[in-house]
Amino acid sequence: MRWPWSKQTGAATLSGGSLGGGLAGITGDVQGAQELARRAWEQSVLDTGGFLGLPGQWSPYVSEWMARGVPALTAGMRLVSGIAMQLPLRQKRGDEIVDPPAAVINAPTPGANRTMADFLDEYISDVLLYGNYAALIGPLDSTGWPSMLIPLDITQVSVARDETTWAPVYAIEGSEDIIPADRMFHVAIDKRSGELSGRGILPVLSGPVAAALAADAYAGQYFTQSAVPSGVITDTRPNLTQDQANDLKTKWMQAVSGTRSPVVIPSSTTFTPLATDADKAQLVQARQWDAQMVAMILGIPPFLLGIESQRHTYSNAENEFGRFVATTMMRLLRPLELQLTAQCLPRGNSAEFFTGALLRADTMTRATAATTLYGAEIITLEEARTLAGFPAAGGPEESTPQPAVPAISSGPVASGNTPADDGGDLSRPLHLVEA
Repeated sequence: MRWPWSKQTGAATLSGGSLGGGLAGITGDVQGAQELARRAWEQSVLDTGGFLGLPGQWSPYVSEWMARGVPALTAGMRLVSGIAMQLPLRQKRGDEIVDPPAAVINAPTPGANRTMADFLDEYISDVLLYGNYAALIGPLDSTGWPSMLIPLDITQVSVARDETTWAPVYAIEGSEDIIPADRMFHVAIDKRSGELSGRGILPVLSGPVAAALAADAYAGQYFTQSAVPSGVITDTRPNLTQDQANDLKTKWMQAVSGTRSPVVIPSSTTFTPLATDADKAQLVQARQWDAQMVAMILGIPPFLLGIESQRHTYSNAENEFGRFVATTMMRLLRPLELQLTAQCLPRGNSAEFFTGALLRADTMTRATAATTLYGAEIITLEEARTLAGFPAAGGPEESTPQPAVPAISSGPVASGNTPADDGGDLSRPLHLVEA
């Protein structure tokens, strides 16, 4: 990422290899530049030999497109993004749902051919890979609150502290303007106290991702470039020269290349094929371990990525999926809720993703719960119908007319007109006897 002070002429360098030296060309946030230089020096020490004789650590560079080349990582990000798209974003005032919600809740980043799904897909991708999401606060509506957000490329945004107020300020690549914090919508995860930017997979876990890429590359070479030879040609002639061996190999390759026709070989020559077994080469186990590692990094249950680590019953899988939504998904979505509440909604209002739309049980379970809660007078009939998956309005009394029941007087009936006298026929009219 490019930092605001990098726009000054010169480069931040350590004088004489000491942290106490000067920083050439730095006229802005010198303290921030010193911190950046200190971290670079620490990393260089780790790369060359470590501290106090401890072994150094290697952290390879992995770009975003290289990371997306790991199948499990891309599949996991799509899974998290797909689940987030199914959670409605609501505006609440206390316990009441505001309908219709504010424009920024209904469509946070509107535009031609843009939907809520685009906003959530971009947000999940940025916070997972980079640990940050950034957008400009758009124009205000009639209530004085933002009507929209303008998404930014997170790799083009940098943050630092103002040298006088110590408040966060932002810069965008290609622009000389310094943007104050109240004009920037910024969500950061996995950061230390005092830090302004978060941490994602790319800056922190590049090593495991690079290992998965290396395993995929080796597997490709194993099967495409014949990492294991197809066989061994043995010739029993005692005085076999290198030229004769090369000639024998060339003729063998010409004879068998691109054909399955029988080959005639002299009695002194034999061919022993070498069987290739990916399992014995540990390719399958290594790639499965890489997929499990990626699932652990993303916080996704392995079975959701097609990794069968243990047998799952329906109940266990449902409970594990529920924990995944309550922990991993809300770990990503709850900061977004709080930031929308703080910067985009009037006081007393809050943004909330409705997880109930996803964690919905089967019809029988919902009907049983609705009946129990309504019978205990905890919820109303409308709430019970909504919980069971039906419209709040309606019901048996409104939708199905009840048959009329004839009124029967409790007084004496005329003799000879009783049901018993009529053979039990209730269809005939009853006649009342005057007192």
